[in-house]
Amino acid sequence: MSLTAVIRRMNGDGKPVWVDANGEGVTVHGFRSSFRMWAAETTNYPREVAEHALAHQLPDAVERAYQRGSQFAKRMALMAEWAVYCATVPTDAVVKPIRGAA
Repeated sequence: MSLTAVIRRMNGDGKPVWVDANGEGVTVHGFRSSFRMWAAETTNYPREVAEHALAHQLPDAVERAYQRGSQFAKRMALMAEWAVYCATVPTDAVVKPIRGAA
């Protein structure tokens, strides 16, 4: 809910200001989806670690019964890599301001 509140404040009361490349309003689900795809496509962390990082419950009851740990150390390492990824601007990137010039 915290990220949803941030997006609402950034967008203000009118037309969404924070939009994707297609002009659609950005959602929290998009952030979560971006993280999940990044983890799956660019890291070697098991699926379960990424799911735990998103606070998702494992879908299979039998798997949940045997997977009781938090995998905290692995989640911490995964999130550190995610932070580096998010803070890195590709050299060929075209960066557009979220809001107009102040």
